[in-house]
Amino acid sequence: MKQIAEVIKPGKPVIVVSGSNDPAHAFNAKRTLNSLGFYIIGEVTIPPAGFSLPDSGKKKSTGASDRPMKRNSNCVVTVAIAPC
Repeated sequence: MKQIAEVIKPGKPVIVVSGSNDPAHAFNAKRTLNSLGFYIIGEVTIPPAGFSLPDSGKKKSTGASDRPMKRNSNCVVTVAIAPC
């Protein structure tokens, strides 16, 4: 990320696709870009945080959960502007 910050033109947009925005993980794009002086425009997770599939109406097998499956967001898109 430091190498990108050194070569990108001031005021130009940067889009980083990463695996997680969890602060506990080794790499956090938002935190890293912010520490390098980038202006963070926004961040989106794919699928959206808290996304769950609706019930299908099919008969559930024995031992299946009664609630929809929750999915963790495993793709984060961070959009920022390079520092001037």
